[in-house]
Amino acid sequence: MSTAQWIQVASIPFGVTCQATPNPVGAIFKSPNVGFTVYTREYCTPSNPNYFAISRTQDSWQSLQGFYGCGMGGTLYDFDSPSEDTAYISFFCGPQGNRFMKTTDAGNSWSPLPFTGISNIVYVNGHLGYCIKTDSLYRFYNDSLYFVSILSNITNATTLYFIDSLTGFIAVQSTPSPIISTLLRTGDGGLTWIPIPLDSTRVFLTYSLEALNSSVMYLKADSGYVYKTSDGGFTWLPTLKNTVVGWVHFLDEQRAYAANNTHYSISFDGGSTWSSSLLPDTFTYTYIKMFNDSVGYISTYKGSGFNYSTIILKTTHAGLGIQDMQSPVPLNLFPNPSTGNFSLVIPQNMTGEKDLVLKIFDFTGRLIQQIAIGDNVSLIKINLENHSRGIYNLILTDGKKNSLGKALIF
Repeated sequence: MSTAQWIQVASIPFGVTCQATPNPVGAIFKSPNVGFTVYTREYCTPSNPNYFAISRTQDSWQSLQGFYGCGMGGTLYDFDSPSEDTAYISFFCGPQGNRFMKTTDAGNSWSPLPFTGISNIVYVNGHLGYCIKTDSLYRFYNDSLYFVSILSNITNATTLYFIDSLTGFIAVQSTPSPIISTLLRTGDGGLTWIPIPLDSTRVFLTYSLEALNSSVMYLKADSGYVYKTSDGGFTWLPTLKNTVVGWVHFLDEQRAYAANNTHYSISFDGGSTWSSSLLPDTFTYTYIKMFNDSVGYISTYKGSGFNYSTIILKTTHAGLGIQDMQSPVPLNLFPNPSTGNFSLVIPQNMTGEKDLVLKIFDFTGRLIQQIAIGDNVSLIKINLENHSRGIYNLILTDGKKNSLGKALIF
């Protein structure tokens, strides 16, 4: 197994909460070059009050610039950045009291907005956002605040998501653990909310909902399970279970990237099979974000005692090591395009491999055909005549190596 090509670009020291437990610096990745770090410390003693600090990078974490913070009794309620330069912060800061601030020039200047007591800020775009204030949902539009609805029976910590202007979710947390006790959904911009049933045998994690679009989303659970919805969040079904891959990020329904304490993994078939490489070190907790098939980040931390640091790793080669970068080998299909009949040449580096399987997916990511390939087979025939015109994705895999291709039916 090769070593994944991830380069450490930042090591950010942080303290411990009341000299007891680590309180990591959170990393927010906005683009391949721009991101934020957020650090909060709870109240310890009168001489060590709670505070928060937000920093920003515009050069891929090579340097950090001060963005906003409060060092004397500062409590950060929430922070959201709908773009690289625009951000909103809700906080309490000593004699200033409760504040709500906005910047549109990357933190060089800030403007106060006349709202207080706001939490769970989420912006759909630079003009439209939502927040929770006490027991009610409010909508932001062009920096004006509008009441939407009362959120009944929501007393614990919550996480607010809005996928678009109408579709949103509230994950009600089981205090004190970051576990979802109730998942609520709206399809009318927050006017009404309905409870969504989840698998009662699993424990679902707050802060883990990831949306590809308004229909397809993922939700992480315990024991390595990831659940998927294809109907906008009404039904959730397990799509993969792999205790090795750790935190999973989907670029689309086929391409998934994952990282745990020791390994980085890639799947080209929605998580059915994975190719893994070793990370350059052993870490405590990992979060992965890929922007495309090449560039991405891993946020993690390591340390012991009272000395901890947040580590930022970056890849520009999909995280693949030298051995992995020689693959996947493109599949050779002919004739291509065709009316539905193709011949596939098995790559030489995969001929004779055990458990070799060809998987064919339609444009929605649905598996439409799976072909087991025998030993020493160098050419196979594929019949897709009964399928509609379009592009189909092919993945040839033995569980360790993958080769990719596309078939076009005209």
